[in-house]
Amino acid sequence: MSSNVRSPIPKPHISSAIISDKKATKCRSKEQKGPEEIGYSMPSTREASTYWKMFSHMTAFLRTSIFELQLLENRTYTLTMSRMPSNFFAI
Repeated sequence: MSSNVRSPIPKPHISSAIISDKKATKCRSKEQKGPEEIGYSMPSTREASTYWKMFSHMTAFLRTSIFELQLLENRTYTLTMSRMPSNFFAI
């Protein structure tokens, strides 16, 4: 008889993301669809701030790179113009 008794199945560990997702769903009104219904899981606050930091760092990096390219382009143009003979544009 003891062979028929099965050990209880361990419950899967619930991650903090699922818990925060459930809390966010509870806060919404009932007519709105929850994230699991539309196939989108809401990121936790920590994840969202990490994504925002990455985005702002990349934006700053791109802005700096574009500015440096503009400076480089202007310097090259100035150097090219200064090396040309003075009568080059004379008609």
